[in-house]
Amino acid sequence: MGGDGKGADFSDLAPILAEMDVRLYCYGRDREAFLPLAAQSVAVETLAEATTLAAQQARAGDMIMLSPACASLDQFANFMARGDAFVALAEALKDRIGEMH
Repeated sequence: MGGDGKGADFSDLAPILAEMDVRLYCYGRDREAFLPLAAQSVAVETLAEATTLAAQQARAGDMIMLSPACASLDQFANFMARGDAFVALAEALKDRIGEMH
């Protein structure tokens, strides 16, 4: 999760996330605001760091999902650029994992 929350209150997500087995990789301008939302939360600077760390810590059967909950303008031109960056990161990680096996 991450980006620019524009002052929004995300506390309503905490009880929902508490019922799920999730780890949040919080990045961007408002990353610190997301940390209390889940028991397993990590703060990083960028989407690239979040994606790489999530991939390193993922186990077989885990899913890594981009769910920023915020505007992307703190690091990207728009939400489409952020999505494209995530796809590129995921593809690069998939290729690296494929080379390891």
